[in-house]
Amino acid sequence: MAPGYGDTDSNNHTGFLTVEQGAAILVRMATLGADGPTGGFFSEDGPVPW
Repeated sequence: MAPGYGDTDSNNHTGFLTVEQGAAILVRMATLGADGPTGGFFSEDGPVPW
């Protein structure tokens, strides 16, 4: 999962997403059902090619 560029201490608060916005994809993916997507790379916008 790619939580995006969050505004945190780690990047000296230069990120453009809040911590809550960055956590949204993590929570969504952690609560998917057994039929959810697997084996991919995902951002808040959906699958990310790699």
